[in-house]
Amino acid sequence: VPMSATTFGVDAPASLAAFRTGTGLPNALPRVGPLVINEIMYHPPSVVGTNDNSHDEYIELANITASAVPLYDPVAPTNTWSLRGGASFTFPQGVSCPANGFITVVPFDPVGDPASLASFKAKYGVPAGALVYGPYSGKLDNFIDTVRIERPDPPQEPPHPDVGFVPQIILDEIHYLNVAPWMPGADGTGLSLQRINASSYGNDPVNWVDATPSPGSGNGLSSGTPPSISSQPVTQTVNVGAPVS
Repeated sequence: VPMSATTFGVDAPASLAAFRTGTGLPNALPRVGPLVINEIMYHPPSVVGTNDNSHDEYIELANITASAVPLYDPVAPTNTWSLRGGASFTFPQGVSCPANGFITVVPFDPVGDPASLASFKAKYGVPAGALVYGPYSGKLDNFIDTVRIERPDPPQEPPHPDVGFVPQIILDEIHYLNVAPWMPGADGTGLSLQRINASSYGNDPVNWVDATPSPGSGNGLSSGTPPSISSQPVTQTVNVGAPVS
């Protein structure tokens, strides 16, 4: 596109220099982290007495950085991070996620209900020392739902008309389904939805698989490139009921 100094107005020289040295290049990829939604158990297998075993649900968060992440505003520590969507939970004061660590959020009280915590750890092989918080309110829908991480922005200050209001910033958000293109194997089979590459954009089904639950530890999945079609399929004609590859 032809440009001249008049294109940029009164600050033309500075603006034109900025355009030539950076602005105008391809956009960066979506910002990810420092905390991401790493694993979602939205539909555990049914148990005796219920067809909707919400007790064994969980959401796992991962810190993808080499430094601890405080889940609160250091300047206003009473303003803490939260989970929102189908499940809702506000983290207590003083919680941090360790460097390259994990936090699992569950629908029961891990402090007030030690029996449920012990059962949860035994069921999923949760490693010793893993951070488990709860209870979250609501439940994860078995068909379609949203999970997101929100962190508090600094409170509004005078002369803003909403003095004291604390805006919430969405840090990560996942909209899952129990059908393709999301992995339907996580729907009531005992598998969970697991993020393939924690550092890549999360709200994309290509970055998730259904795999053996692993709350409190890494997913153990390759962070390589997703599969792609290397050659287009060839048209085939087969009889009704016959297999085709």
